[in-house]
Amino acid sequence: ATPAPSLSPGTATPAPSLSPAPANATLAPTPYGPYRKKKSSSRNYDVPVWAQVLLSIMFVLFFLIPCLFFFNHAIIHQRPLPDMGGICTNTWYDGYRGQLFLFAFFCTLGNFFALYCAAMAAADDKNALLSFGVALVQANKNNGKRDGLFLGLYGYTYARGTKGEEYFAFGDSRPNEAVVDYDYDWQDPCRKWGKAAFWLLIPAGLIKLVSMLCLYKRTYATADTPGWRWLGVFTEFACFCALLGVTIQFYSGCWRYLPNEGSRMHFPVSGLPNPNQKIRTVAPFVASIAIVVACFCSLLVSWIHFRMPCWLSTTNDPDWF
Repeated sequence: ATPAPSLSPGTATPAPSLSPAPANATLAPTPYGPYRKKKSSSRNYDVPVWAQVLLSIMFVLFFLIPCLFFFNHAIIHQRPLPDMGGICTNTWYDGYRGQLFLFAFFCTLGNFFALYCAAMAAADDKNALLSFGVALVQANKNNGKRDGLFLGLYGYTYARGTKGEEYFAFGDSRPNEAVVDYDYDWQDPCRKWGKAAFWLLIPAGLIKLVSMLCLYKRTYATADTPGWRWLGVFTEFACFCALLGVTIQFYSGCWRYLPNEGSRMHFPVSGLPNPNQKIRTVAPFVASIAIVVACFCSLLVSWIHFRMPCWLSTTNDPDWF
């Protein structure tokens, strides 16, 4: 055997040469998950077909058919317009006017509070989302406490038990991203939905002020005119349509990309090890529930305005109503 060459004292050992890895080589996974790879494919977050069909039917029933009826009645046959203060009304609604307006008043106040709860989900405070979040993703107990994410309109809060640890805006870097695979595919659709929802909640709140004025005017006999009645109908129905669209977009976009119960995911915990935890609960939270409540409150008040005759109008009781 050939003896190994001896090195003289003070001579440094040469470092072995490393050949560069090929371009198509696959990186080995770490103990905390595979390396992150940028996904080139983009997903489509359009409104589902059933929602488009529902909105089309509502457009035909509440806009197209009334316009055709008005054109046929007033333009073609040249008949006088019906009593707009008593059209499609009922004597039952006239007999319980005080109770129904009081119910509409409390519905409107509850609607304001629900819109406030929904708007608080846009806060960037870690503790605010613990009370006004949109959705909750929570794992099984780990060392006596549960890790969870409270989603808002612009970000999410990582909480350990009932204590908010840190707030992350959608797209922000998370701890240990070099070695931990955060499979958060829901960030992009939730960010798009949150931005759209916030800019719909602001006009919904302003419209609610107009509807409150309509309700105030209709409680007085001298001010209860068909103009205030139909303005109340359309403003409340506009709020209903806007909040219904927000709800449909949430469950068709952001919600369906959240992890399922029983799946596993990493939480943005500072320090290692960061275990891959099993999801125990995925549920809608205060803000999303408040949007649904505000949506149906607007529909109820719109219906009361629609069926409640004006003070000086004659009621119409068709058999099919």
